[in-house]
Amino acid sequence: MNAWFFSTVVVAIAVAITPTPISAQPLDDVVLEGDKEVVIDALSTPAGIRNFVGIGYNIIDGNPEGGDLLGGVDPGLLTNRPILKLTYDKQIVSQDGYLLPDQVLYTIRQSQDKTQETFYGTKSYAEKVQSDIEESHNVQGKFSLVKFSGSTRYSDVAASIDAYRYVYHEEREVHLHSEARYRLELADSERWPLDDGFVAAACSGLTPHYDNTTYFKFIDTWGTHVVTEVDLGSKSATRYEETTQGFVHYAHSEVSNSVSFQADVIPGFKAGVVVDMDKFIAGFQVGMSFGTKTHTFTAGGEEYPEPIGMCLSGMHEIFDVAYWRRFNDYVSDGRCDPEWFNSLDVIATNMEKALNNYAVWRNAQASKDPLVAIPITWPKGSYGLPMPHIGCPDNHFNWAEGWRYQDTEDVGADNRWSNPCHLKGPYWANNMNSNFCMKTKTTEDNYDWPFQQGVYCVYKKGECPSGLSEGFVYWDDEDFANTNDFDGEIPDGSYDKNTRIYYCCMTDGYASNPIYLPTDHPFFLMKFNHQCQEVYGMKVTNEYFRWDTTDVFPNDDHGGAHPYPGVVKGDDIILEYCYYEPLA
Repeated sequence: MNAWFFSTVVVAIAVAITPTPISAQPLDDVVLEGDKEVVIDALSTPAGIRNFVGIGYNIIDGNPEGGDLLGGVDPGLLTNRPILKLTYDKQIVSQDGYLLPDQVLYTIRQSQDKTQETFYGTKSYAEKVQSDIEESHNVQGKFSLVKFSGSTRYSDVAASIDAYRYVYHEEREVHLHSEARYRLELADSERWPLDDGFVAAACSGLTPHYDNTTYFKFIDTWGTHVVTEVDLGSKSATRYEETTQGFVHYAHSEVSNSVSFQADVIPGFKAGVVVDMDKFIAGFQVGMSFGTKTHTFTAGGEEYPEPIGMCLSGMHEIFDVAYWRRFNDYVSDGRCDPEWFNSLDVIATNMEKALNNYAVWRNAQASKDPLVAIPITWPKGSYGLPMPHIGCPDNHFNWAEGWRYQDTEDVGADNRWSNPCHLKGPYWANNMNSNFCMKTKTTEDNYDWPFQQGVYCVYKKGECPSGLSEGFVYWDDEDFANTNDFDGEIPDGSYDKNTRIYYCCMTDGYASNPIYLPTDHPFFLMKFNHQCQEVYGMKVTNEYFRWDTTDVFPNDDHGGAHPYPGVVKGDDIILEYCYYEPLA
């Protein structure tokens, strides 16, 4: 059985372990065969075979992870609904001393597997869980979108993802002890029996006339599938959860090729950052981890191994004539009408039809995975931007506004600016009005990013945001009849007859590596060097303003990390701006 393929597995480690027998109570064990008691001098049949091989399984209610928060037995296993009867006529004893049913091939096959898995919605969760189950090809696809959707653990995951958009990381360890397989290929030739209760229910309840309710209730009672093989052992898993915003930041940092810019992916926002989960999982390496530990759950153990993997046949497959070779016995026992067998093919077809529609009758909801994305918002911290002529960006919060009026050189006045110049003014040859958009709260919403690496500057307001370095520019304004003024929320600095403004600059990246900033509206950044920083989803225009500061003993200055270029020729200051507009 190939039950160890994990669609979300990044790493698998197989370690051989010296085989040891599964513990059981020694006996003179008594096995009832018809009216005869057979005493076998052997260890009793392993519980994993007695309790699970040949029983019904409901794949909507089931969940190989167990039935509660701590794990436990798969709730889909209908242990009180045996379908394929196990007999002991041949009194087979395994090489390690276990009494085995005639129908079962039992193999000691001990190993250990360690895996890392990631899921982020009910679809990827179900795919993760599905790795423990292998269905026959005749039933594959019938329940592909609703598997396990009726289980408590599935519902808990769905509720958490709907409410909090968690992304989960799981570290799992599986210990395989043994395998037990019902030998379907011999059922016909050996005339192996079905369980008496199953036969009675089928013969009395199922008719060639198809009735939805009758067949659906039969499936509810006996299962969608039959367990034909079990891998017995134990498993444990430790689960971690992370918010979507935390996960996107982690993916951007650790598996950067999985993250991309996309426009119009989140209602109310112009752009977002999206994680390609297939690329993330492919790039998630050994030793990497994210999220906060939530719990550890276990199932099985050395003394009491439980199914950690299963093979299933569809319920309709059991209505093949190969499994009904003892029909005359069922008639003799009064369980079946002699004519019922003539409709076996029709009943099998009806059962397959019922399986195809059972999920709808159960109102099982299709599994799905959400888009793992967050909107692009203005980065964390308090800071400011130059105000464009159309005003501050409109990005889910209100920028505080302010202005600084500078009285520059009046004699031979020579202020200059680029064409175009999108800075809000007004500005003249001898005076200049600078306008500011100030973000005064460190955090405006749950999605705030830190500033990303690059080369650019913003105005300082309080502490520089993480990763940005401080600097200043000092203007020696007009010395005679100076009319400098300011109002509103302005950057850190000194504003008297001269002007000193402080800046915060990102200096440790490359302008050609785009960064994420909101694309809803135009905005300005200031250059740190001769290049404008690239921004995803925006086109950029290089602009500048030249202040003609006082010509009499000018004391213009700059220091630290400041906008480019700063003081030029001793008596002028030039700052270069980058004006960003959304791409069409």
